Amino acid sequence: MGTQRSAAETLTQTRARVRLEVNDSDTASERWADADIDRAIFDSVRFLMREKSNRDPGELLLYEDISYSDKWTNLGSTIGSASIIKVEVVDDPDNPSIVEYVPISILETVKGETWSSPVKIYSLAGSGTSRQIGIRSSSDTAFTVRIWYLAEAIVVTAAVDDMPMQTTWLRLVQLRAAKALRAIEGEWTTQQESNFQEMMHLWKSHRQAGGPRIIPTRRRN
Repeated sequence: MGTQRSAAETLTQTRARVRLEVNDSDTASERWADADIDRAIFDSVRFLMREKSNRDPGELLLYEDISYSDKWTNLGSTIGSASIIKVEVVDDPDNPSIVEYVPISILETVKGETWSSPVKIYSLAGSGTSRQIGIRSSSDTAFTVRIWYLAEAIVVTAAVDDMPMQTTWLRLVQLRAAKALRAIEGEWTTQQESNFQEMMHLWKSHRQAGGPRIIPTRRRN
């Protein structure tokens, strides 16, 4: 008899597991609609991917180059709604220079300063429709700016599509989704919480999820 690795689960299978966890498997009298189950599942996927990205962003880390030639330039809808990690000026690809990030909480004081300093400053500006970048410079030279940001986690669009996570971690997704549904009514049990915390500990300590803890600097004899 042969062996094989676990097969990917579809959204339908993941949804069914969540219904088992919340005791809602009777199709004749379902408590939660598929849309409610799916929302809880996708929220769980986003939460876990964001937590993973804090230490090992992997495929979630993307970048986009934009031309910058004025005091303020729109980021666009894609980057404007993302978590920005760092910004570089990449006119010289071999020697990119990182631009200092200024939090939006102190942006108003920066905007009030003169733009004569040679130090470039990256900043976010909020408005009713867009977000912008601003770079302080002593010259009017155009820049090519590379913005590194975290993309949203991938979610499925059809019930027959495979979920974008390892099956081991889908168990954690299912538990967290079930907790989101049942905690509203105070129905989350002590045993379920114990199972959830055990999986969360495994997720945080797993090398692929959290990255290596120690990197050796020399070889042992």
